Amino acid sequence: MQRGLWTHTKNALPFFVSVTNGCVGYSHNLVLVRLFSHALISSEHGHEAALEEVKQDILRLKKENRIDA
Repeated sequence: MQRGLWTHTKNALPFFVSVTNGCVGYSHNLVLVRLFSHALISSEHGHEAALEEVKQDILRLKKENRIDA
């Protein structure tokens, strides 16, 4: 999956569609690439803070019935 995100997204796209059931698209998502690149060099404290933000966003999506997770 990492290789697909970083180098060959167009080849990995079918796998992401199957994993996310089409809810989330990853092709040309430069923000996601930047998020991963920053996470790789940030501290554990930064990871925890980012994870909390992502969890809140998932809850928001659930409330809007945009995801089943």
